[in-house]
Amino acid sequence: MSDKKSGKGWFKEFISDFLIEFVINNIIEIIIFLIIISGITYLLMPIVGGFAILAIFVVMIFIFLFLFT
Repeated sequence: MSDKKSGKGWFKEFISDFLIEFVINNIIEIIIFLIIISGITYLLMPIVGGFAILAIFVVMIFIFLFLFT
């Protein structure tokens, strides 16, 4: 009975454990990443306007790929 209970939310436990380990192991890189992204957003917002958020999202994806892999 306890196996069924623990097996019910294994995906939720896996995701929460993964996120906790990821954040703890990469906290310095995440802080640097957020500082870089906020600086880029501050510079692009007057120039590009609303499209700056979309551009920052694309930049974030590339930085995540190269920084955390």
